[in-house]
Amino acid sequence: MEIKSALFRIVRGNAVGATLALLIGVLSSRWLGPAGRGEYALFFTTVGVASIFGQVGVYQASIYLVSKGLVGLNEAFGVLVGIVAFDTVLLAAALSTALYVVPAHLLPFDSSLIGFAFLVSVICVVLQEGLGGLAMASQRHNIYASQLALEPSLIFLATLPLIFLSGSAVSAILLRVCASSVAIAIMFIRIQSALHLLPKFDVQSLKKEFVFGSKVLSQNVLGVLNYRIYIYFLASVPASAGRFSVALLFCELVRFFPNAVGTASLPYLATYGPIESSALAARICRITLAIGVAIVLFFWPLLASIIGSVFGASFLPATGPTLVMMIGTIFASIYQVFTRYFMGMGRQAVSVTAAAAGLTSAVASCLVLVPEFGLNGAAYSYLICSIVTALYLSVAFCRQSKMRIRHFLFLRRTDLQMLADFVNQIAFSR
Repeated sequence: MEIKSALFRIVRGNAVGATLALLIGVLSSRWLGPAGRGEYALFFTTVGVASIFGQVGVYQASIYLVSKGLVGLNEAFGVLVGIVAFDTVLLAAALSTALYVVPAHLLPFDSSLIGFAFLVSVICVVLQEGLGGLAMASQRHNIYASQLALEPSLIFLATLPLIFLSGSAVSAILLRVCASSVAIAIMFIRIQSALHLLPKFDVQSLKKEFVFGSKVLSQNVLGVLNYRIYIYFLASVPASAGRFSVALLFCELVRFFPNAVGTASLPYLATYGPIESSALAARICRITLAIGVAIVLFFWPLLASIIGSVFGASFLPATGPTLVMMIGTIFASIYQVFTRYFMGMGRQAVSVTAAAAGLTSAVASCLVLVPEFGLNGAAYSYLICSIVTALYLSVAFCRQSKMRIRHFLFLRRTDLQMLADFVNQIAFSR
């Protein structure tokens, strides 16, 4: 019952967050237009990539090591404080150098203000991931789950003033960064009041976190690139990048469940035995795939109407690519579930290899398809990458668990009861 309760809270938080992210996307897309939305998406995509390097796998390392009792909470907090301090100094130095040394026309941003916003945004993401890892490791699921809804709520409120700011992508970026900063401050205060953390700087704990985190880092970098790299291939045509970012909003509706249950299950996968871990991962995968298929079937006949009426006629070319990418996200959900499984088993190398194979196929297919087909080519590249990673990890899971593919693909009667429990708990529990 403990893991079921954790799953309920986090899935509900992710559902609220995904819904708000869609609303934020609607507002920013309508007010910025395809090109402005493309610039906005490119900025935060780069923030996401930079923050993955900045956190050095501390999120997963904290959950795994603290759950197993190998590192204390205060020691893990000390590592996080050190990482944030190091990232701040390094980013500040790099951005200062870029502003004063590199010619202005070669910079990916227009001013020192945007450079500062980039620094703050990266640090916010690193802090959010690190604090989230501590909350999950200490079984404070309510704090983590509420944060999943709090930050997008504040970003949504911060997005509303765009109607008065003449469709400025810079204004949208700055407002979002301010909202994220407030959300992280609230999260820190809540975790501190619940756990009374004091940073302890221990060399052995630092070494353990970095050894585990360095293994996860490759997987995280490859994973985020597998999901976001297509925007860089479309960056020369900002309107296409903007439409692709809208397609990703619909993909988030499919991704939120496997992301939520994978996060909630990691502490248990790290402590269960091999048989229990395999059974749990297979069950999560079955339910995840069923929910993903249901979401795609629901939106399939409605996509053109929704995109045209909600986002605007200028985003209608994203309709076909959105459907292709939502189908790809069903395959990607297998990757999301099984990477947590192999991480809990201490076999991150399996996930890294799968992600590397996916990224190789993504880059190769983008080089061939994007110049010729633009947005549609990027969507099919996303689908190809998702299928490659899903196939690799499915075979690896079968070998590790001694299960057959049908064991994690097709729903069982007991899964339907768990799905019903999820719906009741998410809809009616407090």
